[in-house]
Amino acid sequence: MKRPPCFDVCLLENDVVYASNTFLGGGWVGGLFAKVDINEGVVLCEYKGKVLTKDEENKSTSEYLMTSRDPLDLRRRVVIDGDPRKYSNISGYANHSDNQYANSYFVDNTCKGGKCNVLLIAKEFIPIRTEIRVDYDMGSSVHPFRDIMINNGIYDDCKKEYKNVFS
Repeated sequence: MKRPPCFDVCLLENDVVYASNTFLGGGWVGGLFAKVDINEGVVLCEYKGKVLTKDEENKSTSEYLMTSRDPLDLRRRVVIDGDPRKYSNISGYANHSDNQYANSYFVDNTCKGGKCNVLLIAKEFIPIRTEIRVDYDMGSSVHPFRDIMINNGIYDDCKKEYKNVFS
């Protein structure tokens, strides 16, 4: 499906991926796309944002929360708000897909004494202009993100292989 001109804009980009718009759940929303052909294992981008205090974490209504190891104590977790509209977090544009259809995954690469470092990595070869999808519930015994997609009525879009290439 070709994007209408008003949705055919680059929202953010780096050398490997760019954020633009994609059709999901009956409407146009932000999405992440391959800027070049990408090989399996390539780092696409870093999950950036604000590390929340416990109070901010408990009160947050953001849809862009990601956990990371705490660089001060790797046994503990911190929560990052990566809302791409607030923090220029390009990885926040990667939409959800069930694991068997996702073409990328997150890895917590945080080291002791460093900073939070969560990376989005290509799970397979991704051709240029293909949408980047990730399973946000990966590794979870429950599926909170999938449940949100069901409640929003767009879960069917997350069950499909999402390889749409835009010209």
